[in-house]
Amino acid sequence: MERFLQFSKVIKHISSAEAMFELLSITLKNFGIDYIHYLVVSPALPGEDHPFLHVYGNFPNIWADHYLENKSYEIDPIIKYARTARDPFHWFNLHHITKLSSLESNYLNQLGDFGFIDGLSVPINEALGQTSIFNFSANQKSLNLTDDDIDVLNHICFYMHEKYCKFTSDHFNEKPILSERELEVLFWVAQGKSDTVIAEILSLSEHTIDTYMRRIYKKLNVSNRTTACVRAVCLGLLMPQII
Repeated sequence: MERFLQFSKVIKHISSAEAMFELLSITLKNFGIDYIHYLVVSPALPGEDHPFLHVYGNFPNIWADHYLENKSYEIDPIIKYARTARDPFHWFNLHHITKLSSLESNYLNQLGDFGFIDGLSVPINEALGQTSIFNFSANQKSLNLTDDDIDVLNHICFYMHEKYCKFTSDHFNEKPILSERELEVLFWVAQGKSDTVIAEILSLSEHTIDTYMRRIYKKLNVSNRTTACVRAVCLGLLMPQII
């Protein structure tokens, strides 16, 4: 816990997300971690290329390109398990803690082929089916993490996530004001509903829903449904009590 307290003392004085992630990368070197990927996963949103928002990462480009080009997110068992997990887990322990399909097992084998011998994920499950995940790995070596190391990393990840949400909120001089109807539309977007389904639920036309979405994008300064949902949660516009 002392290591986490030291980290939190330093990060309190950081004033930008970029500097925050730079500090995180330096700190992780002390744990033998070379690679980090921080992403936010939303429910499957119609019209999106993939169901996650990349926030920060330094995994090799050759792996990132392979992952996206082959749509590996559709079979990635790490994301799948993280969406219901409460505790950090090692990637290659998934065989022992959940049932994997042949495609999911092959995916884990591919990680090894790209030099990821070991990996750890820290899931942060939130409201409206949103999951934030910190993925850690090293270059051609195992992560020799003790239980205490993992506990410290877990605390750091939760702290980093809250700090990132605060930076997102502080980006706006004033919190964007969404109308009651816009919030209602955004709520159903966060549930993974298409414009067609939302129109049916709210007894409106698809054209009207599209108009609301354009207004939401403009107010939140985003360009797609996934980012809109993530930003709305970070800004406190989508909260559990509105479910």
